[in-house]
Amino acid sequence: MNIWELVFSNIRRKPVTLRFPQKVPTPLKFRGLVKLDTSKCIGCGICAYVCPDKAIEITGNQNYYEWNYTPGRCTFCERCVNYCPVSALNLESDPAPAYNHKDELKQTHRMSYPVCPECGQPALPVSETLLMQSFSQITDEMRDWIHLCERCRRRRYQKILKSSYQRGNNSRGY
Repeated sequence: MNIWELVFSNIRRKPVTLRFPQKVPTPLKFRGLVKLDTSKCIGCGICAYVCPDKAIEITGNQNYYEWNYTPGRCTFCERCVNYCPVSALNLESDPAPAYNHKDELKQTHRMSYPVCPECGQPALPVSETLLMQSFSQITDEMRDWIHLCERCRRRRYQKILKSSYQRGNNSRGY
């Protein structure tokens, strides 16, 4: 008799599903697709390094780098968001749309490296936030150095070493 009681109680109840325009509310702290804020990204590659499923890949060229995200591989673990030093990544609060192929929702962002103010060559970007996390005190000279390409940084450092070496030899009477 229990089966009949269950059937009749289900018949008397109203439908539990929602009609088409209505949506089921998303729960708090829902982890959706990863989104990149290209204005903050410095192309460090930490997000790709910590991603256990290789859903994020960063490929570099001499003039630009590409940030690729494949949601079909992603487990939405949020590691990339937590480890990003400049907070360029976040997770959407809505579920992803339905898709048929794993690469259908793939995101690709191509970003150019900033130009070195001394030679005009592309320079790897360094964020002010990352600089503040790395050093306790930041001088104006350090802020100038982060905009230089690797070659110009080396040249400046060599000039400083050369001048300090010459000052050291002159004080000894050579």
